[in-house]
Amino acid sequence: MFNQFKRHRFVRMLIVAGTLFAIPISLKSDNGAKVGSAAFLRFINSARANGAGGCVANLVDEQSGIYNPGAMGLFHLDHYFAASLPNNTKYYAFSDNSLRLNTWGASGGTSFGLMKPNAKREYNLGIGLAYYKMKLDYGILFITDYDNPVLEQRMHSWDEADHFVVGLGFEYKKTLRVGIGYTHKEISNLFEMLDSAESEHPRNLDFNAHDYGIIAEFYLHELVPHKIGIIGHEDYFLNFRIVPSFAFVKANIIDGSSDETRGLSLDLRLNVNESSLFSIRILDEKQQHLNQYTGKVKKNGYEFGFLGIFTFRTGTQEVYYQTDTYGFGFSFKGITSWLRTLGKLHPGDNLLGRLIQNLDITYDYAKYYGLAYEFRANATKSFKFNLSF
Repeated sequence: MFNQFKRHRFVRMLIVAGTLFAIPISLKSDNGAKVGSAAFLRFINSARANGAGGCVANLVDEQSGIYNPGAMGLFHLDHYFAASLPNNTKYYAFSDNSLRLNTWGASGGTSFGLMKPNAKREYNLGIGLAYYKMKLDYGILFITDYDNPVLEQRMHSWDEADHFVVGLGFEYKKTLRVGIGYTHKEISNLFEMLDSAESEHPRNLDFNAHDYGIIAEFYLHELVPHKIGIIGHEDYFLNFRIVPSFAFVKANIIDGSSDETRGLSLDLRLNVNESSLFSIRILDEKQQHLNQYTGKVKKNGYEFGFLGIFTFRTGTQEVYYQTDTYGFGFSFKGITSWLRTLGKLHPGDNLLGRLIQNLDITYDYAKYYGLAYEFRANATKSFKFNLSF
């Protein structure tokens, strides 16, 4: 009876966690029956995405490998290395306990364009490999045996997922970029009885899941003249950028259950030489959970960039209710880019010079607010440091 209650209490806790964003949950057990959970994989721990309503499929950045492996293939057309530093996002799902989500990881890759940047070619090919770790800590629960109500024990439970990612990127004539990728996930739902004499940490519900994703970006501005000289300043010119993109991700594929995400994005940017002056990105995303609890999530978001240094974001998520989000970001590379454009920074062609020119360190912050107060999601804040080269 005690073990049976432990299982049911554990499952109920997972259901409460999933309803933080009104997300249906797919359940499995040790023998294949549906009593366990991989729902925690649907939590988005990208502060950049969360600030823009949770739209993540079309974002090409250091965390792409977690949410769209195809986007990671695009990322490594231009980057050798990326790291997403550990963070600790606290989600309020119930009054006594709070969920703590931590993700971190790193990726490496190369492309023909990186290896021979001065060579003229119509195409570019790249590859990226990544590892990410995701952990959702449910905190400590008190477990009571109904056959002996006096007996109460504490249980600490958490979920872990190891992501192994490969992504490929392709570019043609600087007008079309396509990324495809695959992710293998090794998932464990774990718990330990804190008042038990046993010191082992039993593993429960170990299983695997798979993702695949694709993203296509169209550089429409390359098809028309897009550079305008500035009168009286022959060293400077304005240029604009128009990049629509489409993304598709099929994630968390487990025994017939999966999540499908379709995303659209429009990136508009005005530059001075190669430095961003102002940008706006419009994001729209629809997610469907394909299981016995089929559900849909609608997301939309906006990013407003200034000088390539500061970014403000806002967005909404809509399931059975609406949750609003906002956030901001900071980029170190935006500063060095403007210093080069203004002639204040002259990095050499050695290793240090290339590092100064291409290193980026970003900080992003996001917060939920609005109509999700019944889940106390308006108290949820997330932040993230990333770096890339």
